[in-house]
Amino acid sequence: MRIVVINGSPRGADSGTLQAVEYLRLKNPRVEFSPFHVAAQIDALTGDPDALAALGARVAACDGVLWVFPLYHCLVPAQLKRFIELAAEKGAARSFSGKYAAALTTSIHIMDHTAHNYIRGISEDWGLRFVDSFSGSDELLSEPGRRAIAGFGASFLDALGRQAPAQRQYPPIKRESFVYEPSRAL
Repeated sequence: MRIVVINGSPRGADSGTLQAVEYLRLKNPRVEFSPFHVAAQIDALTGDPDALAALGARVAACDGVLWVFPLYHCLVPAQLKRFIELAAEKGAARSFSGKYAAALTTSIHIMDHTAHNYIRGISEDWGLRFVDSFSGSDELLSEPGRRAIAGFGASFLDALGRQAPAQRQYPPIKRESFVYEPSRAL
């Protein structure tokens, strides 16, 4: 099973949030977790269409997508938001369609649901089958916390393995064919 990890931390490979992904990798050695540090590499992705196409090809070949990011002021980091805009703008979002998805975040647990709802909405708009979200902070430091992270990972991988139905939470976006035409100034 192959999981593409969309790392939305500006710290890239040094992200503390990736420690939870590493723990999931250790608990699930038959699963390949491939991180893409989209927030740390946003300038390269913006300026190099080949880099974005390569990411799209890896996503198209995977079984699932794990959104991983720290929560900043109740939402995703700006660099991750820019990646989402860029992928939609350049057509790379199409490669996500049909995949299973989940979100793993770190925070201080204030308004986490706003970022989780945002990522779920983006996932559903892109045609992903969103399974669940998990918000942690120092869970790796305790046995109950590690069990919670492992349980989240097991639930996600189980849904993916069984091809479990995923209930859409938000209605699809209605596309309007409105064209703005400014009026003459008086």
